[in-house]
Amino acid sequence: MCVILRCLVDNLLLEAQLHPGPLALIVIDGDEAFTMEAVEAAFYEVVSATPEELVGIEQAGYRLLKAAPDFESLRQEIGKSCCKGYFGERHRIKK
Repeated sequence: MCVILRCLVDNLLLEAQLHPGPLALIVIDGDEAFTMEAVEAAFYEVVSATPEELVGIEQAGYRLLKAAPDFESLRQEIGKSCCKGYFGERHRIKK
């Protein structure tokens, strides 16, 4: 699964994944990816994530990254899609 973030400055939606090594949030912007600094999290909000991803985000030190008013908690269920992550390919779970 992936995390969907919204930039509070321009409302741009971005995909992100937790890096499996040293915990860090990798944000994918088109063909480029960057590691979000903890202080940068104040300029973003979480639009969708699994409960496990939310725990990982907090454990990685992104305490300034808050849930959006329209936040959707995703479970790895049928009908949910995954992002094309920096660490894997895009796939959809069929309904």
